[in-house]
Parts: sequence; structure tokens; C-alpha cells
Amino acid sequence: SDREMMQKENELVVGLDAGSNSIGWAVVEMNDEKLERIHGIGSRIIPMGDEKKEFEQGAKITKNAVRRQKRSMRRNHQRYKLRRSNLVQVLKLIGAWPEGLGERIGPDAPESHIHVIDEPRWRSYPCRPNNASIMRISYTPPILVLLLLTAPLLKAQTLQVGDLTPPLGVPFQVYSADYQPPGPGGTGLTWDFSSLPETEGWETSFTDATENASTASYPEANLAELLGGDFYDFYGYTAEGIDYYGMASVSANALMQFQDPRRILSFPCSYASSWQDNFGGQWTSSTGWPVDSYGNTSCTADAVGTLIMPYGAVENVLRVITTWNDSDSFAGTGYINYHVEQQDYYKPGIPRPLLSFTSQTGGGTATSESLDYTSGSWLADPALLIHEAVSNAIGMEVMPNPAQDQVSLVFSSPGGMMELSVIDATGRTVRNMKLDRQPLGIARQDLDLNGIPPGLYTIQLTAANGQRGMKKLVVE
Repeated sequence: SDREMMQKENELVVGLDAGSNSIGWAVVEMNDEKLERIHGIGSRIIPMGDEKKEFEQGAKITKNAVRRQKRSMRRNHQRYKLRRSNLVQVLKLIGAWPEGLGERIGPDAPESHIHVIDEPRWRSYPCRPNNASIMRISYTPPILVLLLLTAPLLKAQTLQVGDLTPPLGVPFQVYSADYQPPGPGGTGLTWDFSSLPETEGWETSFTDATENASTASYPEANLAELLGGDFYDFYGYTAEGIDYYGMASVSANALMQFQDPRRILSFPCSYASSWQDNFGGQWTSSTGWPVDSYGNTSCTADAVGTLIMPYGAVENVLRVITTWNDSDSFAGTGYINYHVEQQDYYKPGIPRPLLSFTSQTGGGTATSESLDYTSGSWLADPALLIHEAVSNAIGMEVMPNPAQDQVSLVFSSPGGMMELSVIDATGRTVRNMKLDRQPLGIARQDLDLNGIPPGLYTIQLTAANGQRGMKKLVVE
């Protein structure tokens, strides 16, 4: 109809008349130049006193601005006190709050300082729903906040199998050092070994134990470390820990075998972690004598600090003190007893201790010689292993590790586009994917492992600004 045609052609027009301390408005319906309807009209007068001059000069100040600002400050301060109170209550629930700290001084202390988590007062000044999301504070979010705040410390102090699993075939340069006693334990320590000499070095590397000529004697081992010649130490790396199974050399006809291995590290390992283990086995010496070997070990992660090495300072290093006693009984010839004390300095992401010192006393009826000795060794500065671990700009955790079908990456994103790569032990990239633009802060990314064969891999994240983060992953 003509009326419908006219309505289709009508336009809504909004008119504003802004003055120095007032604004007029109107909403009208126009058909070409003809006024059809006035939907609304009005004005807003901004009363001003001395602030009129500032307003006319461009300062956005109204009569109520200062009052609103102060009210907002009061509300934000109250929100802060309520959040703090809830966090204190959570810390008390998990036993992480020192007894007596922050208690009410008297009966007139403000109730807001002691209210419980589920008390409705936490909503005293909620955010306006149109401007922000509202989430009820519960037990879990404060814990997550606490973990995020302490993530760098936890990462530095906690060792997992993925942090220490070595790449296969990559050589490590190791130098000898004079023995140094461990000194006191604790946190926040500094160990200065910057003057260690680069003398009497040797090269070591790790290989697949199942491909070693002596693999039949160590069926549970999965990694073998080349000590020199064809002498190998055999280890088992699992999510539970690192176990030592013994040493073998085919050319020297040498075999030392523990059917019950010695636990070197127990995972997760962090400051104040400790464990004990019994070990033992039966084997045949290079002279053909049957040997019955057994012993016990006790380990404690007793210190965290900064290790100053010839190539620079390495922060958040975990020291593990190990003591073990071993008795070897040789059929028909007697016995030898050993007492060994060892200190190892670990950094997550570096698959070998940065520094080790060993002190041994030994002797018995099977030998006329003293077996007492002290030694030390330190890992040189391989750029791909130490600098990248120390200078990783993108912190990252991989869960679970080891994994089978899928892993989740939680990382500190610098913002923007990122690239994720999966690199095998030979340096070949087996998977590469571009990540959508990531927000600044903590981010999460799931990674599908289907089609990736079992083995040791490196997860690498690269940001658009060149920052990188790397983490070892064991695929089972």
C-alpha cells in the first residue's frame, strides 16, 4: 500500500545540540524533507560552578566526578579486602597459613576481615554485569591463583622425568673438578664455582639401551650412557624415577648387574623431597668370580639456589644429596664394603647434573688396597642444552608427561601469533602447527599425538617476536 511504501522510505534522524554546559537531543521520523513524527525530545543541563572554565577548556569534569571517583576507590578497596580475606581462609584450610598470623586484635575488629568463604558479604560491591563477568569465589580459583603466582618457583624446584630425559646421540662435554664438601642446605643459596678449570675433559652421550650389545643383561633399562670405549652405565627412566641397573663392557668382559636397581631420583622431586631404597643383584666379575651385591641408599633434595659456573649463573638449581652403602661378596675370596656420599646439582630441562661431587670410602677382605677417593665433574656449556633452558623466555608445562594420545601445554604467552613444533631426537620436525593469535598471559593448547611414534621429543613454542620455550616430552 502507499502507507507501507511511505513507511519504508521514512528515516529516523537523531539530532544533538551540544553546548558548553548543556546538550539537547531529538529523535524524529522524516520522509524526505517532511517531518512525519517526533519520537522524543529533551535536554540535559550540566550545572556548573567553578569547574565550568575547566570544562570549556576540554577537561571532562562534572559536579559529581570527584564524588564518583572516591566512591569507586572505596568499593575497589573493599573488594580487595574481601578477596584477601577469602584467600587467607583458603590458605588456612590447606595448612599454608602460619598459625596466629593476622588474627583479630580485639572484639571490635571489622567483621569483613574474618568472614568465611561462603558468606554472602563477598558480593557487597559486585561488578556491574554489563561491564564484567561475575564469578563466585570458591575453593579452587584462589588455589589456581596461588599456583600461577608461584609457578616459576615450583618449576624451578620440581624435577620430572620429562625435565631430565636426555636426547639420544647428543654429546655432552664433561670436565673433572676437585672435590668440594656440600656445605649447608636451605633456599636462596649461592654456590660460586666460576673458577672451575676446563681440564681433563671427556665426552659422553646417551643411547637406546635396547640396541646395546649388553641389553639382554638389563631388560628393564631403556637408556645407556657411554662412559668411554665400550663401557656403558644402564638406566631406567620412568615417570616414577630414574633407576641405575649397572655397568657393562663387552671388550673388557665386565658386567655389574642390579636386578633390583638403585633409585637415583624419585619423581616428582622438589626441595625437601627425600626417599630411601634397597638395591642388589648377582653377577659375575671380570675374573670369573660370582658376586652377590646388595645395599641401601638415602637421598634428600636439601637446597635450592643459584649456581655460578664458568659460563655464567644458573638460577633455581636443586641440589640432591645421596648417601649409599654397598657390600659386594665374592665367592671364596671375601668382601668389599663401600660408603659413598654424592651431591648433584640439577636444573630442569638439562638432562644431566650441572655439577657433581663424590666421596667414597671402601675396603674389605677381598682387596688389600684402599678404595677411598674423592672426585668431581661438571657439565660444559652446550648451547642447545643450557642456554636455551636457562634463557627460555616462554615458560611451559606439558601434561601428562609421559603421554600417549594427547598432551596439554600450559604456557606464558607474550601475545600474538605463535608456532608449535614437535622435534624428535635426531632434530627432525615431525609436527608443526600455527596457533591462532594468543592473548597476553597464561594460555593453554592441546596437542594430538596420534601418528607420532614412541620416543623422546622436544616441544618448542616460538612467538612472533622470536621468543622461544622448549620442553622435553616422552611419548609412550
